[in-house]
Amino acid sequence: FELGDGNTVVIGDQRTRCTEILFRPWEIGQEVSVQDLVLKAVVSCDLDARQALAGLVLLIGGNSLLEGFAARLTAELQALDASLPWTCHATDGRENAAWYGGSLLGCATVNWVDQEQYFAEGMAAIHAAAGT
Repeated sequence: FELGDGNTVVIGDQRTRCTEILFRPWEIGQEVSVQDLVLKAVVSCDLDARQALAGLVLLIGGNSLLEGFAARLTAELQALDASLPWTCHATDGRENAAWYGGSLLGCATVNWVDQEQYFAEGMAAIHAAAGT
């Protein structure tokens, strides 16, 4: 790989080895992998929704751009829990998804409910903010 100043850097298997910790964090002393986080999120939802959620795992952000990431995550999830129909989707434009969402939210007229207000008023605060 040629740098802007003309120097050349040779990158070997480091390119793929450094990303392996997403799936095998114990290699650097960590405990929770990306597949563990996805599984935990899905199984924390209603039993009736789990099938649909497992089939619609949407990948966004920088790490989703890694070559083969969607296929690898799907395989890791299937190995953890084969009872769910895991499918990970990596759509075009995902590298900018957070910026798109932020710009939409920034342009929206939103009545926010902060944590203190929610704990004080509960769902009444949500309904008041939504105008319902």
